[in-house]
Amino acid sequence: MKRALLFLFVLLTACAPSPTTSLADPPPVVSVSSSPAAEPWLEDVYACGAEISAVIRLSVSQSAADLRLRLGEPETLDAPAFQIGMEDLLVVTHPQSALGELTADEVRRLFAEGGENVEVWVYASSADIQEIFTREVMQGTQITSRARLALHPEQMLESLKNDNRAVGILPRRWLREPLRTIFSLSDAPVLALTAAEPQGAVRELIACLQK
Repeated sequence: MKRALLFLFVLLTACAPSPTTSLADPPPVVSVSSSPAAEPWLEDVYACGAEISAVIRLSVSQSAADLRLRLGEPETLDAPAFQIGMEDLLVVTHPQSALGELTADEVRRLFAEGGENVEVWVYASSADIQEIFTREVMQGTQITSRARLALHPEQMLESLKNDNRAVGILPRRWLREPLRTIFSLSDAPVLALTAAEPQGAVRELIACLQK
């Protein structure tokens, strides 16, 4: 009887899980922040996160994020930057606006002087999309002090849809029907910035976004 009990004890012990067995490592977490203009590119970020088996966490703090998305190069570039795409900047109006297609010189004059039955909309001077527009289109010419200020492309969209006098700036990925494009500035770089040389999951995420 004792031999049978001893055999049963040994058998149960052999079948028990090893105390050294560990669970699988959790997936890496990458925190990402985005400028409002670059927000449509977050869809690509989430898709790449799934592809490399990483968890994407949206960060409201740019300084705390592993990866920061923006349009165009900042005035001072003091961190690694990786181009992940291109975007067009559009000057857009209400579909019933009297404005037709404009040249760069005509756009510059319109945003500097305004116009009859025209309400110009812009962003804060520190916004990435406004920096590109100011540098590439205005080229040192001051924007009219009567311009209205949009805090986000969503607000710009609503203003353009609801006022047939409105004219403003949108990235192409933000464009919605039935708005009408009257000028296009092509191929602004979409950048992913990191605080230091990327490693691990951050590096894999950038490589995926660059495909």
